[in-house]
Parts: sequence; C-alpha cells; structure tokens
Amino acid sequence: MNTVAEAVLQLQGRCGARNVPNARTCVVTSGALTDGSALVLAGA
Repeated sequence: MNTVAEAVLQLQGRCGARNVPNARTCVVTSGALTDGSALVLAGA
C-alpha cells in the first residue's frame, strides 16, 4: 500500500525534494515470479 500512496503523492506534487518533475502517470507493481499485480494512475 505504501507504493500506491507514494504514487498518488507524486501525481499531486506533494513529495517535496523527491518529487519527480512534471509527473503525469505512475505505474505501481507488486508481486514476484508469475504472480503479481499492477496499477496505472494518471493525474489530471
């Protein structure tokens, strides 16, 4: 869940010094080997 929260904060521009400039889209992945999941978030 921490990676999802970080992605949202990046898109909102609320990460201070670690913020990626002009972040518009984030991909969050989880899992290992053949099982896993992915989430794509896009900012407005």
